[in-house]
Amino acid sequence: MSVMKKAMDTGEQQGEFINKMLETSGPAQVQQAAHPYKGASVDLSL
Repeated sequence: MSVMKKAMDTGEQQGEFINKMLETSGPAQVQQAAHPYKGASVDLSL
């Protein structure tokens, strides 16, 4: 039982951490984290 309780507590802590990260970061940062290969900026030369 103690192993299951410890696993449940760890899952709750991770969920709270993810929610806190999503609240503090903007949508652009979340998209950049989800798709880092797309790049953060575009360089143009005219």
